[in-house]
Amino acid sequence: MLSWLSGGMYADGSNGGNRTQALGDQMTLGIPCPLERRMPVRKLALYIAALALCLTAATAANAVTAYDGSWNLLFVTQRGACDPTYNFTVNISNGFVSHPNLVRFRGYVQRSGAVRASVTVQDKYASGWGRLSSTTGRGTWSGRSGQARCAGHWTAQRN
Repeated sequence: MLSWLSGGMYADGSNGGNRTQALGDQMTLGIPCPLERRMPVRKLALYIAALALCLTAATAANAVTAYDGSWNLLFVTQRGACDPTYNFTVNISNGFVSHPNLVRFRGYVQRSGAVRASVTVQDKYASGWGRLSSTTGRGTWSGRSGQARCAGHWTAQRN
């Protein structure tokens, strides 16, 4: 079988027209071989790349993690002059953690359940890390409220 070169020519200089072509034990005489009607390699590579991109986008758009859903969080201050506790609910969708009223909230849960998040509200900032299971979670956090530095632990319960 001859290979297709750029410019629409085969390695033997022909354009793939009528010629004798051996296919296994069979021989065709002067009949165009349907297997030779191939698209150029660059065009094929482009189609394959486009298909791979579409499949990747479709998979990401439909991705669901084991942790997706609504979670109640309880933050407990163990050191520092921050409020003793903070309670709020977050949503996890495709591994991304969000809160409907907190614009400056970022978080992500990995497939393993490892989670990292950070939030800023006015002069308060906190970041935390830990792990979620299918229904609960726990971890540690640190941050500040104004000039006061604080730290503690958090727990999570799936709603």
